Amino acid sequence: LKENPYCLCSDHFGLSFKMVDQIAMSYSIPLDNENRILCAIKYALSIYATRDGHTYVKESQLIDAVSKLIAVEKTKIEPYFEAERLPSGTTKFVVENEPCVALNELYFAEMNIAKRLKLINRKAIMLDNANLEYVVADLEARDGIKYAHLQKKAIYESLKNGVSVLTGGPGTGKTTVIKELIRIFDNIGISYALCAPTG
Repeated sequence: LKENPYCLCSDHFGLSFKMVDQIAMSYSIPLDNENRILCAIKYALSIYATRDGHTYVKESQLIDAVSKLIAVEKTKIEPYFEAERLPSGTTKFVVENEPCVALNELYFAEMNIAKRLKLINRKAIMLDNANLEYVVADLEARDGIKYAHLQKKAIYESLKNGVSVLTGGPGTGKTTVIKELIRIFDNIGISYALCAPTG
């Protein structure tokens, strides 16, 4: 334990990095100790995930964060980002030509979600443009309203694709789009399930 108090950060013991770091400092463990750096990398990744919702972090950003966290020069931290020296339970990969690092459980969860979304998208019933324009025009005439261009686009895209993400600030018409999608589904006999429609 005196040689490597950072083993207490493991899932088995579950102590926080900051608590274990205080213990380590009382044993005069050097700031640039290998186990300290490895544990700090995993701790920083978990903070990005729990505090900021990031499932992965760019390597350069993570090196900066770890350097600040443990007061060690970046040049002493960088070697631990070589694939064979990364802490266990982490994965290194490339996103848009940028090396990135993630905790394994988050990396594999994201990969699984992506595979499932692809499957849903492939198996979806998709409608053609001519029918969509007719259906939307009919709803507008029946309700006496005129959808904004982006609302129409959101409706079309949602009906043309198996998976869609509808975003926008308050009052931009997200709920209106969802209501109209439900009416369209009802009119053409598509079954659906609606979960947490207001967040």
